[in-house]
Formats: sequence, structure tokens, C-alpha cells
Amino acid sequence: GGFVDAMVAKLKLPYHNLTREQLNLRKSRVFSTLGGCVGVVTGCLLGMTCLFFMDTQKADRLKKAQELTSIFVTVVEDGHKLVNAERATIWLLDKENEEIWSRVSTNLTSEIRI
Repeated sequence: GGFVDAMVAKLKLPYHNLTREQLNLRKSRVFSTLGGCVGVVTGCLLGMTCLFFMDTQKADRLKKAQELTSIFVTVVEDGHKLVNAERATIWLLDKENEEIWSRVSTNLTSEIRI
């Protein structure tokens, strides 16, 4: 008397017509349990299909990028004081675009590309 029985009735599939004694047989109970297990496993597998399309390393890449930015900011903010400089900038080389750029500089709010 659950969801499956309701769907069977709605789809007008034939009912099993087993008696109470037949339902209590060991064979019937085993197949009922196996059918339930197959249903649970199938449901779990269907539920996990979205994992095939997830970018599982995106969070790691974002975390590493934030860590690098944090390190760069710390170096710029504290580094220029150590060498008694008025300002500091960390420049990075982008070989693919043949330019140098900086996102971290003393009193800088945007990215610089040259």
C-alpha cells in the first residue's frame, strides 16, 4: 500500500492476485526484499547522475586563487614597509598574452595590464 501500488493502480497494470498465504511464503518475501533493494539502488544511481556533470575541482581552484591573492596582498602590504618603500606592486607575466599584469599593489583597487 505505498507509492508503487498507487502508480500500478493509476497505470492500470494487472494486480498480482496472490493470496495472503502466497505472500507469506519465503520465496515471495525474498523477491519482495530484492525488488525493494533494486529500487533503492536504482534510485540512488539516478540521484547521483548529476555528479557526472559537476566540476568537483572548481572549489579547490577558487580556494587556491583566494589563498594566492591573500598571500600577494600580505606581501605588498607588509613588504614595502620592510624595505622602507612608499609603494609596492607584484607583477605577473602572462606569456600567452605577452603582457605583464598586477592585481595587487599598494592603494590599487583594480587590475593593471601592460
